[in-house]
Amino acid sequence: MSTRGNLVFQGTADGNFDAYDARTGQLLWSFAAQTGVMAGPISYSLRGRQYVAVVAGFGGAIPLALPAFEGSKPRPNGRVLVFALDGRASLPAFTGVLAAANPGNDTWPAPTVTRGRDLYGVNCIGCHGMATLSAGVVPDLRRSGALANREAWQSIVIGGALTDAGMVSFGKYLSSDDAEAIRAYVATEARSSASPQPVAP
Repeated sequence: MSTRGNLVFQGTADGNFDAYDARTGQLLWSFAAQTGVMAGPISYSLRGRQYVAVVAGFGGAIPLALPAFEGSKPRPNGRVLVFALDGRASLPAFTGVLAAANPGNDTWPAPTVTRGRDLYGVNCIGCHGMATLSAGVVPDLRRSGALANREAWQSIVIGGALTDAGMVSFGKYLSSDDAEAIRAYVATEARSSASPQPVAP
């Protein structure tokens, strides 16, 4: 968004809301929004005071499927941020720590893991990310509490236990053996992932 005062405002997927000089391109101001700023900002005037507002939140089709810049990381819920020239408010502190990977102790033959990888690519990648590398918009399956438990995994993937939370049953598309193969693949990826570290917002 550009303003009459020769400012250009732009959000970034990695969590900044920036203002530039429209004539020179110089960065004049930056605000750490703690989450992606992907929506277009607006400017409006109320009682003679000018405001700039933007929706902050990391989402949409591309962030669902592609890993974030730092990989999976926790983020605050989406919100509307509003700025004024002499505003002094600040966001509450937000620190995020990734849960540990949760592969469990089960093992599977290599063909099962390979089949699970292929099934994941067809059925899961659109929401849970390429190669299980979640962008953090939806749960990172490598860190799921259900991953280490076959029954819990089946109750979600086939039984639809988390339908109310947005994870519908895939029973129309996958058999129980298919779901277990996907679990084998995700657990294998979880074992090979690095130890979780605190992630700055």
